[in-house]
Amino acid sequence: MDSINSKISDTILAIEEICNYIIMDKPVAMAKALPGFSELLLEIFPAIVESYMRPDLADVKDDMQYWTTQLERIIAAIQGGDSFLIIDVLWHETKSNLELYQKMMEEKGW
Repeated sequence: MDSINSKISDTILAIEEICNYIIMDKPVAMAKALPGFSELLLEIFPAIVESYMRPDLADVKDDMQYWTTQLERIIAAIQGGDSFLIIDVLWHETKSNLELYQKMMEEKGW
C-alpha cells in the first residue's frame, strides 16, 4: 500500500498544481499537466475501489460508490471547461476525500 499512498500524494499535488493553473489563468500549463494527472487517476482509482473489498473495510464498503462515480465527475468537469466546477470537483471533493482516504489507510495500519 506504500505505492498507492505515494501515488495518492502525487495526485494531491497534481490537483493543487492544476487548480493553481486555473486560478492563475494558465490554460496552456494546465493542458500540459492533464496527461500526467490522467495517468495518476487511472492508477489510483482502481486501487482505491479494489481496497474496499478488504474485510477490514467492511464497515465503510459503501464509500466505494463515491470513488466509482468521482472519476466520471472529474472527467465531466474538465471536459465542461467551467473553471469553478473544475476547482470544486478537484479541490473540494477529490483532494479532500483523497486526504481522508490516506488518513483511513494510516489508521488501518496499511
